Amino acid sequence: MEIIVERHDTANAVSVKVVGELDLYSAPAFCKAAMDATMEGPSILVLDLSALEYLDSSGVGTIIQLLQQARKRGGELRVAGLAGSALKVLKMTNILQILKTYPDGKSALMQSREPGFFPIKANA
Repeated sequence: MEIIVERHDTANAVSVKVVGELDLYSAPAFCKAAMDATMEGPSILVLDLSALEYLDSSGVGTIIQLLQQARKRGGELRVAGLAGSALKVLKMTNILQILKTYPDGKSALMQSREPGFFPIKANA
């Protein structure tokens, strides 16, 4: 697994991209990288999952933990680039409906903090 962290000061956001698998072995490092990236105040955390190849229950738990942490700080979690088996896993666990999802990282960064986002259709 590779983790890529990028700050986007103009959007008051940070994006964390995971390349490879988000599972029992990699989830703790991913969670730490995402939490560390938001420690200095960006209110928007974008999880870019466009290069995610595999997601298990530990990865799902990590996404939920990051969502709870963002809400606790008064921030926002946005999930970008969901596709393939990761999308199926989040649909099956009914987690998809509580996430703000976007087709890609650029869309997630461009949206204001106002309500309204590009949902991924549940039957996609």
